[in-house]
Amino acid sequence: MSDNSLIASKLEYLLERGTWISTAVVAVGVIFSLELITKIGIAMFILIPIGRIIGLLISFIKEKDKHMALIATFVLGIILLSLTVGVVTSKVH
Repeated sequence: MSDNSLIASKLEYLLERGTWISTAVVAVGVIFSLELITKIGIAMFILIPIGRIIGLLISFIKEKDKHMALIATFVLGIILLSLTVGVVTSKVH
């Protein structure tokens, strides 16, 4: 198995299992009215795509694909910036 297919397989596993686990965590939080558990599940939903982009970035760096690595870095930066702005503005209000 090549490095690319191994990374793709791991990313697929992350997305599939992570989505199911996040769904279960949110469901438990909603069913039992546990706000913290529901928030953890939602945070997991947010972290899954970030993990995928980090995985893709690592893959692009290994492939020495500078153009795609730069794009992945840019996308990751936008996501992290938006999360930071969201956290800061939620504390202001």
